[in-house]
Amino acid sequence: MHSKIGLATMALGAAVALAAMAAAPSEALAKKGGNSGSGGGGGSSGDVRYTCRATGAPDISMQARWEVKKGRKRFRVEFEAATGGAYTVGQIMTVAVGPVETALDVGSAALEVIGADLVFELGFDSKAQSGGDNLAFPPNFPTITAATDVTVKTGGAAVLGCTLR
Repeated sequence: MHSKIGLATMALGAAVALAAMAAAPSEALAKKGGNSGSGGGGGSSGDVRYTCRATGAPDISMQARWEVKKGRKRFRVEFEAATGGAYTVGQIMTVAVGPVETALDVGSAALEVIGADLVFELGFDSKAQSGGDNLAFPPNFPTITAATDVTVKTGGAAVLGCTLR
């Protein structure tokens, strides 16, 4: 059986350990490959992955992902809508990155039917290959951070958006 002093000492030790982990969360995440290091610029301080998702009516969803791994940068946005709704095959969807008021349009693609959904995918890769699924990053691509807004638009109007974390 433990004495009251022994239990109090163990509890204090656990509290100190938890406080230390809370004070340095990026180190703990860095060791597990989480959201650490620098964003957008793809700095050498570590691998980075930020993601976000959003859903809306009528039956639409989007997801975005920014990843820096071993110096390679990748950005991908996917949008899905149910067929027979407000969106049509061939409709042009645009991805904007940054605060809604000043967001930069980084690319567009047409909705196409995949399975039972209308889908739009746009991907960029710092090591894009000719004929591959991803495009090379445009020269004016904005810096990505853990608080970057990503918006899918059509006809200049925002449809759905999320904030990378």
